[in-house]
Amino acid sequence: MIQTDICIIGAGPSGVITSLLLAQKGIPSVLVDKCVFPRHKACADAIPSSVIRQLNEIIPGFMARLHLEKKSLEIKGTLLYSPAGDHVKVDFLPLTGFTPDAASYSISRIMFDNELLLYAKSNPLITVLEGHEMSRIERKGKGLRVYFKSQKSEFDIQLAIICTGSNPAVYKSIHRMKTDERDYAVGLRAYFKGALPGEFPNHSELFLLPDFMPGGLFLSPLEGGLFNVNLVIGNEIVKKKKLNLNRILADQLKLNPVLKNRFKNAALTGSVQGSRLFLGIKKRILSGDNFMLAGDAAGLIDLFSANGIPQALVSAQTAADYASACLMANDYSLKKLAGYDEEVLRKVKKYVQLNMLFSPLFSNRFSEKAVTGLINFLFKHMQHNTALRDLMYSRKRIRLLLNPLFYIKLFSSGRKPDNVLS
Repeated sequence: MIQTDICIIGAGPSGVITSLLLAQKGIPSVLVDKCVFPRHKACADAIPSSVIRQLNEIIPGFMARLHLEKKSLEIKGTLLYSPAGDHVKVDFLPLTGFTPDAASYSISRIMFDNELLLYAKSNPLITVLEGHEMSRIERKGKGLRVYFKSQKSEFDIQLAIICTGSNPAVYKSIHRMKTDERDYAVGLRAYFKGALPGEFPNHSELFLLPDFMPGGLFLSPLEGGLFNVNLVIGNEIVKKKKLNLNRILADQLKLNPVLKNRFKNAALTGSVQGSRLFLGIKKRILSGDNFMLAGDAAGLIDLFSANGIPQALVSAQTAADYASACLMANDYSLKKLAGYDEEVLRKVKKYVQLNMLFSPLFSNRFSEKAVTGLINFLFKHMQHNTALRDLMYSRKRIRLLLNPLFYIKLFSSGRKPDNVLS
């Protein structure tokens, strides 16, 4: 039996960062995970600028060190392909501030997550327990009792910060979140050795796939000559059409006119890994008596990029603040945690608002074809990428999309790139 005030369940980025932020406040915590690290995580392996900035505030120079040690690769931009095959090239803006970091990196999650956990292990205020798979949570007096399968151990805790990924079933005993098939996407990740680089080295590539919108194929080069190939399709589409994702991935690399020659002699390294993605397409209840949800467990993954790390770090920071307030007041009730949900959603609204706006447009065949047609039209006639880049970097994406000037910029030509974006 272990007794602790704060137990963080799940040692991915949200869990580790929560523990580190608590430690910075002088608060001890127990961080547990079902796996023994290093462990694989099916992901696109992309670390965008927002994550680099957040990490630099918590672990100064973290990504720069990994790059210096040749564990990560600088990504200079991305190529976006419409369902019809037209493409635009978006060059990333330099990372602002006094830092040697690039604007974006690629690094395998097995390495990225392990490096984060190693940093947490070095902190005396963080007790890390690996190989502890949670079986259930029960209410016990004014707190919680957490049961673990593999170690047959029990924890009596005051506050659970649940960072267990895209599986609400894990915490259903204390919080039943209403979900349906549209709330999820299904992803596959495969590593290939020997693929030829594209026209623009150190660029990621996103192929929007017809008939599977907003699904797509994401490619990212990695250090050491590897390529991450990541396929993501909505769970509702997968089940409705009874799709074989392994076959779709193989067909794309074999038949796609841009990729077929580049991957003709490429060899799969390791096995194809799958994952379920809990999408941030609606407001959800993220807290209750004695618990908060953070990271992918809170359903914050971006509908379009399938990236959840930026939102994971934001929710971790908020969870640490609220956990600290609870500890000081010796009050872990829903009343004390009431503001957590709104604060998280406010901080990630540039993702969630856009997701909520566009998600219904893919709910029926007519609107899906209309949106697909619009995307094909835009990509075919776009003369430059600065307006699209504006949209990627803007903190007010909904307002930008509703502004007619945005579309004038989208189709105008000869405009020089902006130096600073909002």
